[in-house]
Amino acid sequence: MKMRFLVKSCIFSIHVSFDDSRCFFMQIFCKNFSSVIGFGIALCVSVLLTACLWDDESSEKVVLYPDQAVFFTIYPNDQAPNDSIKTNLAHGVALEVHPLAEYRLSFDEDTAFEPPVLQLFRINKNGRYRQVRTLKAERVGGRLVYRFVCEESAATEWITTLEDSGTFYKGKVSNVQFEGDGAYSSTLSLNLIAVGNVEEDLDTISLREFGDELLAAFRYYYKSITIDTLYVNYAHEHPTLGSNYPANLPWVAEYGSDNMMLPELGDWPGIEKALDIVLVHAISSEGILGTSSLFGGSLGGGPASTVLLGTSVIASYNIEKRESIKSIIETAVHETGHYFGLRHTTSTKVDMQHVKNGVDYGDYSNIEDGLDDTPFCSELFKSGLLKSSNSVKSDIVFPQWKYGLYQRSLGDVTAKCPDADNIMFPTAVSNRSLKFSDQQLELIRKSLMIFPH
Repeated sequence: MKMRFLVKSCIFSIHVSFDDSRCFFMQIFCKNFSSVIGFGIALCVSVLLTACLWDDESSEKVVLYPDQAVFFTIYPNDQAPNDSIKTNLAHGVALEVHPLAEYRLSFDEDTAFEPPVLQLFRINKNGRYRQVRTLKAERVGGRLVYRFVCEESAATEWITTLEDSGTFYKGKVSNVQFEGDGAYSSTLSLNLIAVGNVEEDLDTISLREFGDELLAAFRYYYKSITIDTLYVNYAHEHPTLGSNYPANLPWVAEYGSDNMMLPELGDWPGIEKALDIVLVHAISSEGILGTSSLFGGSLGGGPASTVLLGTSVIASYNIEKRESIKSIIETAVHETGHYFGLRHTTSTKVDMQHVKNGVDYGDYSNIEDGLDDTPFCSELFKSGLLKSSNSVKSDIVFPQWKYGLYQRSLGDVTAKCPDADNIMFPTAVSNRSLKFSDQQLELIRKSLMIFPH
């Protein structure tokens, strides 16, 4: 038995919630003797505490904390196959959640077991878990569905466990889906930031003219959302940080460093809720044209709200200027697709890796994006062209999960790829007519409405 220490005197007409009929009679008793000051108060409080405020300890819920390090994250509406998620869901995987969004986590029911309780935790500043939700399953069409609303003040991660009779669920978990619907608008602003003397790389057009072409391309490709404004700024004109970015020197972003994305330039004064597109001379890794976080999740500052583009590319022995303004813009469109949660249509080796402390905790079932209307190139995947070489190994930077579009000659293999004209094809291909699929466009819209702005 466990006692709840709730001292509320019915003598002074303070409302008390009673668990059974004994409480009702005690309430009448107290009211009838409200004029008795000494003995009445003592007796009433004593009896109420004894009769009403005890619970059977067996009714207390089990708190089942994750029993392992959490290496895998589920992003809302991501369809990519991932065996590691279903294998680790009961013991601890991370869900990326955002304020005011409504979520549904579901998987196929294993009828040999009772539906487990989903417990959700967040990690506090001391590295300890704090429980935020305990959810029972709904049965819907042979699936177990758990629904919840995120009430956090900012984007964060919640960690799962599945509890059954006081221990970790042992039933089969398959076809895991994590769906989200946001409360924000489907309108986006862009903030183009030029760093160093990068405008000289644009040849005959000004940065403002480049911005106009970039805006036109975004409005053309991103049909499911509204691109309302594109702002143009120079890093050397930043009101507080400008002196850090001299206008007369080329800026090469240090690939893999904490400052690679130049996150301090985000949240530009007066443009606090825009996606930052940072234009630099080059990115210091061979073949990398641009990079972005997968499912960035925020707007207005920080690496998760930044797309990084190079006007030149690091080659084997020198830096080569990009072949055209059009190719830079296509890279911007591709990288922004990653920001919205789109994966490559055909996975590279690094897409499937997740390296921490020198150990690969990746999932090699994740060979494509999981969308029905984006083809997968088995010829490219089997060729090994995307599964080896130093340049390909730099495609993603951990632990931030930054994706990059890289430049590489793939010979005749690309001609056999049904996804080569998709914007999210993993390499740059010349002379192609680019497009997003319908499902990609829908995922873009849903992601933007989840991101607070």
